[in-house]
Amino acid sequence: MPEYKGRPLNRRDPPTPVPKPSSDATTASPTTARERGQRSPNPRGERGQRSPNPRGERGQRPSTTRVEKDTRLRNPGAGLKDRTQQSLRGFFQRPLVKKMASVLIPGLIAAILLPVFGPAIAAGAAAVTVQNSLKLLGIDLSPETTEKLLKPFEGKQLEGSDVQAILEDTLKNLLPEDKQVNEEATRVVIVMMSEIKQAAVASSNTDLEWLRTSLETSLKEQGGKMAEMASKLSALVELNGEKFKADRERLIAEVNGQ
Repeated sequence: MPEYKGRPLNRRDPPTPVPKPSSDATTASPTTARERGQRSPNPRGERGQRSPNPRGERGQRPSTTRVEKDTRLRNPGAGLKDRTQQSLRGFFQRPLVKKMASVLIPGLIAAILLPVFGPAIAAGAAAVTVQNSLKLLGIDLSPETTEKLLKPFEGKQLEGSDVQAILEDTLKNLLPEDKQVNEEATRVVIVMMSEIKQAAVASSNTDLEWLRTSLETSLKEQGGKMAEMASKLSALVELNGEKFKADRERLIAEVNGQ
């Protein structure tokens, strides 16, 4: 065999064995895990849970209140039905509500309108904004009636109970005197009768029998279309299901002169 002189052999050392990870690797600190490019463990072990941001740094989720407020700005009708139902329940929870039969209708209509009128008045919104929001409840007020209801609030920044009190007083004056307001308000009561009934039943102060008799009394005292429809609306309180829906649609058509 040929000899290789003067040419040293290039020998390689055997590869250094890689140590196996110890059992402590699973308990490494989040900092160490991040340095290794690994995800930090979830201390609660809950899938998909995000750790809280204690410093409120950029990227933190907004609060629920802020989310709701932003949603309402983008969509004025978000949760409107729920807020209207809550407003009606608050009205029926008044301690002296049973002694208010004569002014039941102005109070009821004010409670229905409050969730729309309140934010609109606080923001100085135009009448058309109020009309469009009310349509989400199935309520169709004319520009004239809407302007008459907004007029007492011109130049004022009011909220909550103050808005409702002024709405009630305004309706007390308009309903017996203004034919158009009276007719449109009658339609409001018919359209919202289901919600009115639910709120009355949910209250510890009232029941459907009280609502039926008091509603008829208050409607008659307003005169005009309300007095004309008083007994029919009182009868509507006693109905349920498909019969209720059919009669409600018939009464709406009657108020509209169809």
